[in-house]
Amino acid sequence: MRKVYISNLEVGQRIGTAIHAHGKIIVTKGAVVSNTIINTLKENYIVAVPIIEDDDLVTKELSKIERIKDSIDYLKFQEKYLYISKTIEDTFDNISKGSTNLVKILGNKTMDFISESKISDVNNYLLLLKERDYSLYEHSLSVAILAYFVGVLMKMNDDELEKLVLVGIFHDIGEINLPKEIVDKKSPLTPEEKMIFDKHPMQGYLMLVNDNNLSKDVKLGIAAHHEFITGGGMPRGIKGSEINIYAQIIGIVENYDTNIRGTSYKSPITPFEAIAEIEESWMERYNGEIAVKFMNFICNNLLGCFVELSNGKRGEVVFIDMLGSGNRSKPIVKLESGELINLVEKKDVKIIKVY
Repeated sequence: MRKVYISNLEVGQRIGTAIHAHGKIIVTKGAVVSNTIINTLKENYIVAVPIIEDDDLVTKELSKIERIKDSIDYLKFQEKYLYISKTIEDTFDNISKGSTNLVKILGNKTMDFISESKISDVNNYLLLLKERDYSLYEHSLSVAILAYFVGVLMKMNDDELEKLVLVGIFHDIGEINLPKEIVDKKSPLTPEEKMIFDKHPMQGYLMLVNDNNLSKDVKLGIAAHHEFITGGGMPRGIKGSEINIYAQIIGIVENYDTNIRGTSYKSPITPFEAIAEIEESWMERYNGEIAVKFMNFICNNLLGCFVELSNGKRGEVVFIDMLGSGNRSKPIVKLESGELINLVEKKDVKIIKVY
């Protein structure tokens, strides 16, 4: 793309990015320049705009996530998301100082925000937002958002959904009581450090156990979100129905969000790689019904997204097998050339980027 001054703009050229003025989009990305568009730009005192060159006319222009990025709905979501994340940070800080007076307010604000969001786009919104530097508070909100929609798919009532969101928000609050040098370490934890880190679910439970704003279900969900359905999780190694439904949901959602965000010592992976990890381990770690609903929810959001493959080619995700075959992480991709490539069959090719 190149920047062109409005005085040199020609009818028929294409706008490279959405043009904003007064808090709204006045010209959409990819719009073909007309005299009306030129007049609109002048009236809003836009001096120059990026124009798409012939070499820019590649599949990426049509990316589902790129289109969402320029939408009013996403911009509104982003603004509220960052506001709620800051509220979570303030609430965690207050709790660390012994005050829980913001917990109920935070819960209400978060529920209002999430219930207004679109289930069809929310995972893609979060994929855009994950490009920011890692934040415990944004991770907590993302987990709460994704968990809420899993709860909706499981037909939870409003009271259950609120409990689920609260477990999502507070599931990792225990980390703020751990040594910073362990939480922020840039290399893998030693066995001794991991033993300390693994205490964070119980640390979170103890921080909130006397808070009357949170139900027993929420507190137990926080304590058990790293337990495994067949046992062997932490901190207590409980299994099956001993792990409440809120912890069972948060456990799988938290794993996915951590993987696509990365940690202080581990690089992020693609959503398809994160789904592959769940497919490989869900029978030992997770409630099967929850795992299937969550993976299918994520996959439905990923349909229509564009991907870059390990062989250097790019294309659109046009089909994902969601019938329990274990191949959700290996979709059919329509390449820029029009060729269809089935990643179940092309075992030497994998998705390295989603955009």
